[in-house]
Amino acid sequence: MSILKNEFVLDSLNCISLGNEQLLVQIDNGYSERGSKTELVWLDTTGKEVRTEQVELLGYVPPTPRQESWKVAGLTPIPAAWGVIELLSGPLAMVNHHKVPTYAAGLRQSWHDSWPACVAVLLFSAALAGVAWRRHQRQHFSHGQLWAIFVFLLGVPGLVAYWIMNPRLAHESCPSCGCEVPRNRERCARCAEPFPEPQPKGIEVFV
Repeated sequence: MSILKNEFVLDSLNCISLGNEQLLVQIDNGYSERGSKTELVWLDTTGKEVRTEQVELLGYVPPTPRQESWKVAGLTPIPAAWGVIELLSGPLAMVNHHKVPTYAAGLRQSWHDSWPACVAVLLFSAALAGVAWRRHQRQHFSHGQLWAIFVFLLGVPGLVAYWIMNPRLAHESCPSCGCEVPRNRERCARCAEPFPEPQPKGIEVFV
């Protein structure tokens, strides 16, 4: 019977008794550009197909999986979250809803549907990580690579957290090398020469 040609394609199946010893089976097979695609099958009392028709019903067309992935990318441009979606939740959901037979098939389908949005998220987060890295270098902070990886994995929230945890320091020119460096240490971050002692102003209190 055509009803069971592919159990992983059918969206829904409805049966209606016509009252003339026939059964009408409505099979929804996804969507076209203008509406839903439906197969109508008439069965007799023995289960034999009496008639079959393919029809397209005008109506609402949900977004495609690729369009949905772009929507998710706009709302959640976080590579760590995309890793969970691509490797776990997406393929497993396809298996649970009988859209694919195996996890491996779900993994391939998930990547096929969302790779443009996934690549865009990765490039965007790489740019944010570059911003954090350059700022870290200018501030002469330590552990710059770890912070860049942190920002890359978390995207915009990671960059905001980086800014909060690493506030900008005041910079002054080093008398030895002339470079603009932070003055939160006793030696220049570029040439390692000690900063000169500040000139006394006559108001100092020595204890």
